[in-house]
Amino acid sequence: MIEITLFLYGKPQWELHGKQLTPATLRNHTKQLQKRLQRVYTIAQRLHAAGWKIFLDTYSLVFYHTDLTTLTETKHHLRQQGIYLKPTELHYWKEEELASL
Repeated sequence: MIEITLFLYGKPQWELHGKQLTPATLRNHTKQLQKRLQRVYTIAQRLHAAGWKIFLDTYSLVFYHTDLTTLTETKHHLRQQGIYLKPTELHYWKEEELASL
């Protein structure tokens, strides 16, 4: 099974750790968060239109498609949709991994 995981946002303590909290820092964080969420929205919209199922995880959205079973096939499908993912966002679950869950 192929799974796509898109990170939404974390706890403020994680995202702002080690940064001096000033209005400028918060403004920059807001811009980064808006950019990240806009990307997630755009990808989610395209995946949903292409038949992917969407689930909510603690800090992420998780997508899967029942008809796509190989990484090669999935990458081709994603390119056709104009979707380019980070390597950490795409995961292939082998049958034996699924059986052990």
